[in-house]
Amino acid sequence: QKAFSPGFRSPAAFSAYRNSFDEKSDEDAYTFTGVVRYAKTSFKMLIRSQYGKGSNFMFNIIEFTGQYCYIPTGENCFIKCVNKIIADKILNMPKRSPAALQDALKLNLTYYDPSKPNNARASSEDILTKNKDSMMMCYYKDMERYCLVAKDLRNAKTGKIYKYRTEKGVLEIENLNHSGENSFVPRPSDKNQIVNSLIDCIKEIILERYYSFLYRNSGGDVRKGVMTLSKISAFNSAYGMNIIHFNSTDRHCYPKSSVNFNNDKDILYLYQNHFCLIYKGNKAVGIEELTKNFKKEWAHCIDGNVQETKEFVMKTERQEEDDTFVFDLETYTDDDGWFHPYACGIGRLKEINDVLGDLINSPQPLPADVLKKVLKKTKIFTGETCINQMFQYLGNITDLQKATLIAHNGSKFDQYIVLQESFKPSKILKTGQGIVNLSYRNIFTSTENQQLIKDVYSEKTGKVDLEGKFYQKLTFRCSFNHIKSSLEKMCESFKIPENIRKTGLDHNAVNKSNYLAMRPEWKPYLKLDVVSLAAIVIKYSTIMTDLVDQNMTSNISAPSLTFKGWYSHIAEKEVKVFSHVNPFTRWFIRNAVKGGRVFANKKA
Repeated sequence: QKAFSPGFRSPAAFSAYRNSFDEKSDEDAYTFTGVVRYAKTSFKMLIRSQYGKGSNFMFNIIEFTGQYCYIPTGENCFIKCVNKIIADKILNMPKRSPAALQDALKLNLTYYDPSKPNNARASSEDILTKNKDSMMMCYYKDMERYCLVAKDLRNAKTGKIYKYRTEKGVLEIENLNHSGENSFVPRPSDKNQIVNSLIDCIKEIILERYYSFLYRNSGGDVRKGVMTLSKISAFNSAYGMNIIHFNSTDRHCYPKSSVNFNNDKDILYLYQNHFCLIYKGNKAVGIEELTKNFKKEWAHCIDGNVQETKEFVMKTERQEEDDTFVFDLETYTDDDGWFHPYACGIGRLKEINDVLGDLINSPQPLPADVLKKVLKKTKIFTGETCINQMFQYLGNITDLQKATLIAHNGSKFDQYIVLQESFKPSKILKTGQGIVNLSYRNIFTSTENQQLIKDVYSEKTGKVDLEGKFYQKLTFRCSFNHIKSSLEKMCESFKIPENIRKTGLDHNAVNKSNYLAMRPEWKPYLKLDVVSLAAIVIKYSTIMTDLVDQNMTSNISAPSLTFKGWYSHIAEKEVKVFSHVNPFTRWFIRNAVKGGRVFANKKA
């Protein structure tokens, strides 16, 4: 006899497997038992647009400027190509006044006159109103160069300045501070200093706009931080440009809405996920020149990047478990094999621990009065909206700003059931162990708790007149990532009182039509599941606090707890730990050792 549970992509794949099995063996020599369950497709296949990211830590692309092509180096290859197009236009302009630049490039720049403080101007009042750049152009006749100075930050409603930056930026420029926080001073050049400084300043502004565009929208089908071919049209619309790219497959330029308005001599061409420029008048020659001169410089471990280190510092504060809860879900399966929750049990560690006290370490059963009290500390929510009810319950607990909810094997089961609810998670951390960390902003947070969270945030940041919702933070974790054992065996190994240990239930007997009628059977089972897990978490955290001053709430898994404990021990001895910061060196060290994740630190 052999038990196995293989997975197949489709019914056809299962039929092929079965036929292959029949061909290679005698069908009279075996018998299949069990069921074949076909799960409906629950994921939507997204067809992603091609993207350009440029170099990475594994290699660098060598810059090349030819007669018919341009290959930028490093990252942000898209905006480097755009800046190259803009720079070529500026160099060929007979006049470069603000009005001339606006007519030719439509960049919507704002200018600042250092001789007239608080005087920001633009080629039109409309531009001055809509411009959202953090920097303004300014020209210094004495230095014969353009610079950038930061705008003062104002309240959008009252117009009151809450951060003075322009005055500080002007002082930085006058002191030729090339690394100022409130200004940008281009490096001096041997010739054409005024034009080159103008180009450098515009490049900085365009780069800032590019970053704002990349991280403005996210979620759904939008990839945050990645420049794709399909985003070029949106980039053109956002900044009044007509950038186009050449598709070598169908020999057409896109986006079509910008083709007739584009008057650039160079256009974008995506080659090996790297944006480059080719000559629009002879695309074939440009592509041929590009492919011949496209070269990668691969990274190596050399003295330079191996010596790039910094002191490693991490937070090791232990989070108290006053706001930690344990929970468990009970589910039934429908005819298609989908799980649906019908009950949810939750208990607060602090309340359960206050009742148990020293009896948690007793091998004897709990007294009847204590057992009754501890079971009362468990809340049970019934129905297919039980998770929704749990969120409402947590949101109305007085002074509860954030909570950690721990389930056993939650990373591979309970967290997935929670995800089926209509709430949108704020953060999901999924590894090979499943969903090890799941965070939500609780939309059912009471008005009193929202005000408390708002007051705490205001006191911490110094900000006043805050608006919007301030929701409670809920974090779902899994105890199985700390203790690789079943809950039943954990009850024995941790020696918790016998009458609060996990019991048994025939889960297959519960379905949609009878779960209410079977409440007397599953309710005691669910309560003991919650109480037994709470007792185990309390004992586990007590042991780990004594050993390494950590607990389950403060750490996602046992390895992270061990790592924090080791670092705390090292820090107590005042021994400094240094870690490599070069990305390639870190990648090389981690891949040099097999069997687990490697901390790329340097031996002193």
